Amino acid sequence: MEERDWITLIGGGFGHMTAPFAGHKTDQKKADKYARLAGKEGLNINDAVKHAKQYLKLRDVSGAALQEELERVEYYFKGTELDR
Repeated sequence: MEERDWITLIGGGFGHMTAPFAGHKTDQKKADKYARLAGKEGLNINDAVKHAKQYLKLRDVSGAALQEELERVEYYFKGTELDR
């Protein structure tokens, strides 16, 4: 999968908008799909945070809001297949 595909995929965790990451059950399912696929490809939490940052910057999220969401992403993926 290419970088832009990962960015699009993790965008599902934000409702493909700028909603809080995995804040809704549907968004959680999309975040979990990202984790499953990314884990199989050998990606880790740092990759997820990087993809989330790129996604959010495309949506013009910055400053404290950006940092808060990146922390949510990192916290969400703790204990998953990305936590290595």
